Amino acid sequence: MKPAPKDPRKRIELWEWALDQLALRIDQMGDAGLVYLPLYERLEQELEADLTNAETINSIKRRLANREKATQSL
Repeated sequence: MKPAPKDPRKRIELWEWALDQLALRIDQMGDAGLVYLPLYERLEQELEADLTNAETINSIKRRLANREKATQSL
């Protein structure tokens, strides 16, 4: 099994896939699937954290790109 990517922007796809798979399993299992709710909630938290981190990385890249443009126009 490959390790998870370090870049949060790439891990987002993995979290989305895992949440989809787990949601299907919980639904298929009915009441017995409720035992997996804590895992589902944990995956949602991980997804939210990576979404936040990805936005921060994008913000950094935009800032640097704008700085580069401003420096070139001088």
